[in-house]
Amino acid sequence: VFGKIADVAKTASSDFKKVGSTIVLVGNLDTQNLGGSAYFEITNSSGQLPRVDLKNLKKVLLQITIGIKSQKILSVHDISEGGMATALSEMCFGADFGATIDIYKISKQRADLVMFSETAGCFLIEVENEKVAKKLFKGLPFTILGKTTKVQTVIIKKGSKIIAQEQIKLLKNDWQKPMKEIFH
Repeated sequence: VFGKIADVAKTASSDFKKVGSTIVLVGNLDTQNLGGSAYFEITNSSGQLPRVDLKNLKKVLLQITIGIKSQKILSVHDISEGGMATALSEMCFGADFGATIDIYKISKQRADLVMFSETAGCFLIEVENEKVAKKLFKGLPFTILGKTTKVQTVIIKKGSKIIAQEQIKLLKNDWQKPMKEIFH
């Protein structure tokens, strides 16, 4: 998508900006339907497409735009191909920061349904702290998931239990591998 940007200084890239900042999921993630997802393609599964929260979508997009223009949103990544697992990893790659999130706050469903849902209209957002998140996203569906960390590891928890943990370096190598094979 191309569009005219009035002030390029008031944009947000997807890479994390600060250690210790707050990571927020904004939008209603559909953890029941993963049809058409990269995860279902890999697992040879099928199902319904995720339901987009049309009731809140316009308000979510408007508030994200306001948050970016006011520079309260430090970074933002859409939940798209690969779901939250991919978005979170990619946000870490550009910054060489790690992240710790707790998906139990989103759903008590199986972790794979939460991490690989590709629900349009959902975003991972970095803000300075929880206070900013609560004020900026008041009245919208949002969940405070965790924090960015100096340790270059992605840690995904479900409550007090760590369900996945991997070094950013290894994730980034796997992410870049197909392109390196094609373009040397």
